[in-house]
Amino acid sequence: MIGLALAVGGVLLTVDDFRGGEPNGADEITRAPLRPSPLASGDPSGASVGRGRHRLSVSRPRQARPGVFESGTRTGDHPTVRRGRVAHPGRAAFEPTTLQLVAAPSPANAPVDRVATGIDGSLGLPEDPRRLGWWTGGSAAGAPYGSVVLAGHLDSWQHGLGFASRLTELARGDLVEVSDDDQARRYRVRSRYLLPRTRLSALAALFSDRGPARLVLITCGGTYDRARRAYSDNLVVEATPLR
Repeated sequence: MIGLALAVGGVLLTVDDFRGGEPNGADEITRAPLRPSPLASGDPSGASVGRGRHRLSVSRPRQARPGVFESGTRTGDHPTVRRGRVAHPGRAAFEPTTLQLVAAPSPANAPVDRVATGIDGSLGLPEDPRRLGWWTGGSAAGAPYGSVVLAGHLDSWQHGLGFASRLTELARGDLVEVSDDDQARRYRVRSRYLLPRTRLSALAALFSDRGPARLVLITCGGTYDRARRAYSDNLVVEATPLR
């Protein structure tokens, strides 16, 4: 059983009301009318003006250097504009609706439904083994971090072998793709291994929405116990997104 808890800490910012009083406690401020100074001069020649020790030195404007504000490349009297490179459109995280085995011995695809964990912590899966489930508690496809978890039944008495049985064909380096109606994201298989069912719930990292982005595919594996009507292991495939 995997428990997920989200703690949010709130911080209340209080801004005190500030009212500035008049200086020296005065109710009114008397301002003298503004008059031009007799020492001021509009003479831009740079000469000193005024009398006695009160003298103002007016600076002379610098001569602008030619070419400072000019474009480096000109055609006649008009500057040219260089064409910039097209920026790559930003990828938005999305809910996968299809999984495709792109580079496998037998390419195939399966529809994907939304699934969630129950009160007992078990992951609910589509009853039809031809479909997979995307765990809504994990990351969305294309997210910059965390695990995109897809799982499905290996087989069933009613439908026989499921799509997830194809995961046994995947090898390191194979490509898988998740997509919806508008976007797609490809992943390269990094590892495939069996994990005892008793340990699956203990490895919370497989279901974490933190850490590096990756795709985690899960189904049943190992030997089938007819008495318990369950498999001994889980088959796990981990894949990393292509840049």
